[in-house]
Amino acid sequence: MRPIGLLLALALIAVTACMSDNNGITDPAEIEQALVGTWLQSTIAQGSGASFTLVVTDSLVRGSGRWFVEAGRGGTLSVNGFVSRASVVLDIAEDNGTTLHLQGRLLVPDILTGALTGNGKRVTATFQRQ
Repeated sequence: MRPIGLLLALALIAVTACMSDNNGITDPAEIEQALVGTWLQSTIAQGSGASFTLVVTDSLVRGSGRWFVEAGRGGTLSVNGFVSRASVVLDIAEDNGTTLHLQGRLLVPDILTGALTGNGKRVTATFQRQ
């Protein structure tokens, strides 16, 4: 009977693991450390995107970079935000007066994804660390 009990326990653990969602990285300290670096938008919304370099101090996120469009001029941007529990909240201010808001999560240390809102639109955006 003992081997069957062990087998049932292992099966229960496996089923539980399969049923749980991958919520990504949830430790704020790990998120803060992983955010430091240069990020490139890997999902391009309507031919536009961004690249920025981030630094983190005491859960506050700051950075700068460039925004671009497919058939037009790009420009510079600044990033301000914070880490709150498992969430990354960023305001991305472009030099053309547009401010985008990103509410996201780190799926793995090199992938940041979430809802990007601005200009009356909401899209899912993904950024990859370079």
